[in-house]
Amino acid sequence: MPAGVTAGSPRFSPDGQRLSFNHNAGSPSLAVIGRDGKNLQVLSDRCDTFCESAWHPTSGELFFSRDEAVNAVASTGGTPRQVIKPFQAPKGLDVSADGQYLGYQAYDVVLLKLADNTKREIASQSNVYGLRFSPDGKKLLYRDFSNDDIRIRSLESDTTTTALDTSNYLSSADWFPDGNQLAAVTDEGLELITLNGSGAPTRKLLKQGTAFKDVDVSPDGKAIAYAVNGQRSLFVLTGF
Repeated sequence: MPAGVTAGSPRFSPDGQRLSFNHNAGSPSLAVIGRDGKNLQVLSDRCDTFCESAWHPTSGELFFSRDEAVNAVASTGGTPRQVIKPFQAPKGLDVSADGQYLGYQAYDVVLLKLADNTKREIASQSNVYGLRFSPDGKKLLYRDFSNDDIRIRSLESDTTTTALDTSNYLSSADWFPDGNQLAAVTDEGLELITLNGSGAPTRKLLKQGTAFKDVDVSPDGKAIAYAVNGQRSLFVLTGF
């Protein structure tokens, strides 16, 4: 990034060739950049806090939090439109793989059906960060600050299980396309987590470090994007 800009909250585009991210040059803005580091474009200013974003899988739009509301903007640029304004600034945005639901946290977790704006609320008491729908749309992955762990919630039974304990306040996680593996920022660094049903997960350290954050897995599962707290660059890890 240029001098004076810090970057965070990267998200791969549906084709894996671009990243949306928080472009912070004194205040957060939504931007996109090619995976090769070229063609930087700022799409919107006045983002809320971390400017977390989520790509719609087919419409070409990006959802993000602006002026304490969920907004959407074309990934090629244009005027943002307001989707919904909760009573609290939304964060942790994600869109289900089928494009039907937008998830966000505004005190409680909200699943918004995009076709008609009907909502399902899931009690979380403002302790949730970094929502991620599972590839089949039946589960939610998130960081739970009240329990210092990464949790998986079944949207069918409304029950939760612990995927991983971590005291790292920057911890986050994302699904691989198979729905059985996670990329996670943990106490050790960036890890590959293989879920083993009710048994303990298998863990593989991919990169050691203490300030990693905002992990995101590419749609083909061959790359992991992440940021480093306070740094100017975004990083893409491959070959793991």
